[in-house]
Parts: sequence; C-alpha cells; structure tokens
Amino acid sequence: KNIISIEYILPHNEIKTITMHVDKISMSDSTEKIYLNKFKIRKDFDNNDFKRLLLSIKDVGLIHPLTVRKLGNGIYELIDGEQRLHAATSLGIKRVPCITLTSKQNLFALYSLISNVERKQLCAFDEAEGIIELMNTYGLNNIEIAEFLGISVLSLMNKLKILNLNADQRRR
Repeated sequence: KNIISIEYILPHNEIKTITMHVDKISMSDSTEKIYLNKFKIRKDFDNNDFKRLLLSIKDVGLIHPLTVRKLGNGIYELIDGEQRLHAATSLGIKRVPCITLTSKQNLFALYSLISNVERKQLCAFDEAEGIIELMNTYGLNNIEIAEFLGISVLSLMNKLKILNLNADQRRR
C-alpha cells in the first residue's frame, strides 16, 4: 500500500508525522455515497470563493481529488474537500476523483483540522470548536493539541477562550 505522511514542525523545531495508508485513488461511484464528516470544522464558507470554485470546475473540471475514508457498503465519509463536493453536486456531477485513506490510529479528524488550518484561515469560532471536538473525541490534552497544531499551550488556551463568549458577544 502507498503511504501518505503529513509532517509538521512544532514551535521547538521537533518534527511530528501523521501517517495514513492510501487504499486507492479512483473515481467515486456516486457523490450521493459521500457523507460529510461528523468532525466538520469549517462552518462558514465565503460565497465569492464558492462561486469562483463553481466556475473553475465548470470550465476545467474537478482537478483536486476529495479525500475520503471508506465506511463500508460503498459508503464514504468526506475527510477533505467539502466545498469541492458541494460545487460538483451543484453542477450535477455524479462521479468525482477521490483519494481513499485508512489509518490504524483513526486520525481523520486531526487530518481534517490540520488541512483546514493550512489551506485557509478558519473562523476563530470554528477553529476553537474543532479543537474542543478533537480533545473530546481523542482524549487529547492541551499540550498534545498544541503540539499537533504547532502552537504554544498559551496560544491554544487563548484560542479556546472565545468559546466563553455569549451569542451577542460573538456577533460583534
């Protein structure tokens, strides 16, 4: 099997690696069999970015494959590529390129969070909620999460403080 490794550097220059196996790279049978990740990190999408993505896919097709994991019976869970999946289905595209990953450590939520943080700045609330979800799901502590994200524990704690704001304060 092919292996995909994500290396990231911690603030003190230590290199960490997440390793997953690539089961296959292929066209999906149907976009209807790809379900959103329950650890969906990004809640808000920029409408202009989505329109540009739609036009690009309409003009040249979907070039970057989605990243999925197989759940069984031909059903897949989306790990990375939610906007691309929504754009493809909006355009009536039924089959999309996918990279199917497996991991013994079940680190798909972590992969998804790192992928979103690296690609485009998450809304502070989405990032904080995603971090809490990772902590709860994997039983990770502040030090472990800070290391995965390559930030100090103090920075992590500051990111999480915004979750203490009430709805009125969040809208400001």
